[in-house]
Amino acid sequence: MMKRAASLASGRLEQILRHVSTSFNVRPLTKPVDSTFFSVAEPLTSDALRAISRQLEKYTPMTAAAIACDSRPAASVLIGLCNVDGVSGVLLEVRAKLRTHSGEISFPGGKADEIDANLVDAALREAFEEIGVRPSQVEILGCLAQPTVSSTGLTVHCYVGFIHPYEELSPGARKRTPSLVPNSHPVSIPSSIPLPSLSINSLRPNPSEVQQVFQFPLSYLLSPLRLRPHNLLMRSSYWAIDVTDFIKPELRGLLPNVPCSPNDGDEAGRIVDPAVPKIEVWGLTGHYMNVFMRRLMML
Repeated sequence: MMKRAASLASGRLEQILRHVSTSFNVRPLTKPVDSTFFSVAEPLTSDALRAISRQLEKYTPMTAAAIACDSRPAASVLIGLCNVDGVSGVLLEVRAKLRTHSGEISFPGGKADEIDANLVDAALREAFEEIGVRPSQVEILGCLAQPTVSSTGLTVHCYVGFIHPYEELSPGARKRTPSLVPNSHPVSIPSSIPLPSLSINSLRPNPSEVQQVFQFPLSYLLSPLRLRPHNLLMRSSYWAIDVTDFIKPELRGLLPNVPCSPNDGDEAGRIVDPAVPKIEVWGLTGHYMNVFMRRLMML
């Protein structure tokens, strides 16, 4: 029975891929596969972080001069990798009732402020303000890609980091000033031993900004049943990711479930079936999640 279900899911995914490639004049989607650098089913190690950092080094971030010339407001987000109960994954948050993107699933992050030394600093500050992750816990691995302009006119920069458990850090590490330059945090333990797990209960979500924070396992990105094709601002196709079962039951009925047309904001072709409501990682967050998967050679 399980083999038959997997076969049906794989067949359905093949149909979706053919439909997407003929419906949009964009880069065709491919089925996700396990990373060639480490197994996403295993907990992250220092060796895995080093491999991720090397991959990110291949993609040059926007220069300081180019950032200064950009007239649009800047924002930064953090793809926060971590081990939780020995499982590798990425931290996601359910946004509170805000003026924009209320109730959506996103990475920690937000608009850069005058107090931020630079855009990495902005991402670290926002992560601390939103979910209580201290900057000293975050080992910045690199810049994900060139920034993307959101539907609200923000130039959004994305950084990747590993979140260490606060209690596992030495007193010196807790006091250190976080690096403000991508790729400059060295991986300190040259080992294949799994890095310590972060406790979700140790996080302190700010209720005015975040309703829930959870870890989404990297291995679940390989599940065809969680994937649905979407298109970002008619520019690039990507997989939206179903995270419904990770959302607190009391929140599921309160989150927005709005159908979108091909001309709507960050999302195109998002068809919502009221009979089967799903909560997905989509829009710019979904796009960046797919870019990260490509960096790991999963797509």
